[in-house]
Amino acid sequence: MAPFSTDDKFLMYSFMFSLTGSAITWYNQLDPRSIESWSDMTKAFLAHFRYLMDLAPTRDTLTNMSRRPDESLTAYGQRFREVAMLIPSLPEREVNSLFLRTLPKEYFKALLPKITESFSSLIVIGEAMEAAIKMGYLDEVSDPVRKGYKKKEGEVHSADQADFRPRNQGHQYYPLVATMNQ
Repeated sequence: MAPFSTDDKFLMYSFMFSLTGSAITWYNQLDPRSIESWSDMTKAFLAHFRYLMDLAPTRDTLTNMSRRPDESLTAYGQRFREVAMLIPSLPEREVNSLFLRTLPKEYFKALLPKITESFSSLIVIGEAMEAAIKMGYLDEVSDPVRKGYKKKEGEVHSADQADFRPRNQGHQYYPLVATMNQ
């Protein structure tokens, strides 16, 4: 199209075929005498549709999305992805993370391990789990190293009053009492 970039008539003619929805309705209602050049067309189009750039979705838009009561998870996922595609330079892993944050706990817990399928997913899943714990979606995760630890028979840990030493024994704290003169 580069050879035609200076041909106003060609640009205006091909422009109308690229329009759909409200844009084609706007174009069809234009007074033909109001547009004399490609520059006039671009100015008129931007003046009419600039508000859409101000209303463009953000990460907050995605965070505030929720699944409709009658909407399947697949349909919700498709709707979420369509909005996410409108946000420039949004990495795939951030899209996945934002999506999981909009789901109820049960879905979040079930889908969290499937956030990605590569080694780097271990990092992503770890970050998502930390966020989930902070947000209250998951309970504190138990230490997997200690999970398999079993005490030998007769091995016990005990503490009694004689072994107890309070921390910071040398520091005494006194309450601050202030008096006010009236």
